[in-house]
Amino acid sequence: MIFNSLLEHDCRTQLELRERRKGRGTAYAYQCLICGEALGSEVSKKSVSTQPLPFDEEIGELYSSVKFRFLEEMRKQQAESRPALPSRPPRVDLYDAFSKQINQVIKDFRGEHPDCEINRLFHSYLVKQRSAHIDAVESRWSSELDLAHWFKRAFSRWFEMFEEVDGVGHIDREQRNLRIDFVIRPKPILQRAGFADQYMGVEVKFLDPRTDKGFHGKSSRGIFQALSYWYSGTTWEIAKGCEVKLSSVLLFSNLSFADEREYLFGSYDRHTATLWRAYLSLANHANVGEIQVRRWPNGRLAWFLAFNGAYYFSKHYDDRLVAGNTNVIDKKRIGNTR
Repeated sequence: MIFNSLLEHDCRTQLELRERRKGRGTAYAYQCLICGEALGSEVSKKSVSTQPLPFDEEIGELYSSVKFRFLEEMRKQQAESRPALPSRPPRVDLYDAFSKQINQVIKDFRGEHPDCEINRLFHSYLVKQRSAHIDAVESRWSSELDLAHWFKRAFSRWFEMFEEVDGVGHIDREQRNLRIDFVIRPKPILQRAGFADQYMGVEVKFLDPRTDKGFHGKSSRGIFQALSYWYSGTTWEIAKGCEVKLSSVLLFSNLSFADEREYLFGSYDRHTATLWRAYLSLANHANVGEIQVRRWPNGRLAWFLAFNGAYYFSKHYDDRLVAGNTNVIDKKRIGNTR
């Protein structure tokens, strides 16, 4: 440890006046004889009667070399004194291990029941597992009214909101009175970011995916309802005497929220996800899309206006407003036109 006390020294007790080079001349300064560093101000040559020895440049190099070797030795001793870390267990391919066990179960079952249709049994088992997974969903929403209240509160920062708007459309040239949950118009904050000054419709739906809750019927009707609002050529009266047309219609539902969406669409056979994409792919040709929302525990949220996988506009977690593909709305398509 004597070595250490020399390395961690007080330069002020080890100083000697030396002559060092300065530009084209020389100057007098005090040098530490342990680490070689210069300390304090230069000394006037007039005040010194005897010329000092030249600055020793090797002291600093030697000190740095010794200090480095000392620190390396200290690290080595500390490493040797630590208890050895347990070796990591070999990495297991979980899919491979799972497959081997399942295959063994199937093999054993076939041995006990040689006449069984194992593929049908296994498929039935997985279907029941999927149903059990979906039936265990715990939605934070209970009705369309809950969803509508949340939508109005959360989105009124960016949109003008017109609720329960009456409209007049036509089916087979017959006039029909209609009503939509919301008509929205982007506020200046969105328009400055590239959002077109157009009106959009929003239809709110609560879609319960659990068994025997009518999910497929309600979801298909909801999509068709949104589609019909646009294709019926409806005009909407947002205020007395003020009628507007919609550039698109958006579906807002409990599946708009990422957690519920991912829970439902992540079931093993992706049946519901495939069906949902098919609905929206078809409805996209009639300017129908959906609002997607992702929320964080700190109260922040991101939202996206999605049309069959393409975003017209999005608001990100960090409040960035990003214009997307402007061609996904206000399309006019019918049959095979010439």
